Amino acid sequence: MSDALTAATVEFESLFDVVAEAIGYPASAPPSERSWSRAPTGDAYVTLTGDGIKAEGEPLRPFPTEESAIAAWFDAAKAYASGRCGTLYWRQRPEIAVIHARRGKAWLVYSRIFVPAVSVLAAA
Repeated sequence: MSDALTAATVEFESLFDVVAEAIGYPASAPPSERSWSRAPTGDAYVTLTGDGIKAEGEPLRPFPTEESAIAAWFDAAKAYASGRCGTLYWRQRPEIAVIHARRGKAWLVYSRIFVPAVSVLAAA
């Protein structure tokens, strides 16, 4: 992870009261029996890129510079989390990829996260 992406990730995490790594669903089940596509709440993780939330298999839009890809991911992450509760579940922390094409390089940032709309504790 680049220093800039690490800094953006740390800043994003600072918006939350709780930051949890992927533990699957249900959390009470042995790891071999958990669904790793679901957060501990039972909700599906979302694929988050600099282009916002993406459906599985949907094309990802690359950016012309590493800085613009990171900034776009950070803005999309904040927009997704806005108005949601204070818990962030990571399935896959942000990663940056460099795409080499005929026209040169392009960058994209990819992550899998879930932020509940309401606190799991408040809903219990």
